[in-house]
Amino acid sequence: MKMVRLAILVVMIVLFVFTIYYKPKVINPDTTCKIDEDCTFARTICCPGSTNFIAVNMNTSQRIDAVMSERCANSTCAPFDWREISGQGVVTKPACIKEDCSYRFEKNCNAICEYNKLGQKAQYKTYLDYSANVLNTTSDELVASCNCV
Repeated sequence: MKMVRLAILVVMIVLFVFTIYYKPKVINPDTTCKIDEDCTFARTICCPGSTNFIAVNMNTSQRIDAVMSERCANSTCAPFDWREISGQGVVTKPACIKEDCSYRFEKNCNAICEYNKLGQKAQYKTYLDYSANVLNTTSDELVASCNCV
């Protein structure tokens, strides 16, 4: 019985010491900015996805990239460029809005014209409608603004 109590005491001491001295790397990003070029995207988890990125000050991005590279060293995800996120006719780009890094949507005319060329099939019509909705316009106006032929 004494050995069990001693073992429990040792485990508790080890856990206590571990919690005091182990400090996980916490990401506290700087999001201040003056111009759009001060901002970039940084990933917040190992594998890409639509909500896995935050807009941060360019000076913070290298620190976040280093922490995430360490955390994701054993990740099986394919390489992914998160500096500009593209999808369905819109591109999400980092932007400085009211001196805080955020993002803005811009049209991706190559994709919009390609969707328009592929016709009114449901999938491509949905992509056009989604892009137009994000950009606060109609799909016809969006296609016209891209000068699609």
